[in-house]
Amino acid sequence: MTLKRFMTGSIEQIFKVEMSSLTVSKTTVVWWYGILEAIVQKRRKALLNRVSEACEFLKENACRAHSKPDRQKGIHQYGLEAAFYAAL
Repeated sequence: MTLKRFMTGSIEQIFKVEMSSLTVSKTTVVWWYGILEAIVQKRRKALLNRVSEACEFLKENACRAHSKPDRQKGIHQYGLEAAFYAAL
């Protein structure tokens, strides 16, 4: 779970998009298992390809639908972000 959150947080920082945690969670079977398979098989090139594919997939399919209104209410109005994302 920590690796998935770190990866989605990195995508947010790199591509300047806001990710939907729910969509990321729902689509895990599409992008996460390929990454795990490459790690288990110790295939570095395949891992790089899977991570790249996952980044593109999430960037296209897991963006928040209503990011502007979300920033005006609830916890998002304070501009909070996880501490380990800030170091990226």
